Amino acid sequence: MRADSDRLLAIAPALEAAGVEPLSEGEIADEEWRGTPCRLLEAIRQRDEVRLFSSPALLEELAEVLGRASPTKRLAVIGRSAREVLADCIAVIEIALPLEVPRVVPADANDDHVIAAAVAAHATLTV
Repeated sequence: MRADSDRLLAIAPALEAAGVEPLSEGEIADEEWRGTPCRLLEAIRQRDEVRLFSSPALLEELAEVLGRASPTKRLAVIGRSAREVLADCIAVIEIALPLEVPRVVPADANDDHVIAAAVAAHATLTV
């Protein structure tokens, strides 16, 4: 849970850029699933100048994570399924198709896909 909180705090600048007021650390635990992620997706839907990109590899990873027991239980508490959350994400993203995925993030090879998608999308900000 602490790693999730740290990640949500790390995206505070991106939330501000999208016009979403970031949460305090105390609010994060209560809103991990329906708060910040939902507010970010809603902000993206409402602002034409904000575009969200992902790649097939990143969507596959998201689907796998959402399908795990812990996220599935958390989502059930708020009446959502992994499929619904994934569909919400897909509805607002544009697909970036990296030509290659070079090894650039020493600590986590999966993060190489984030960088590759950002490069392919010519992104100005990575969340």
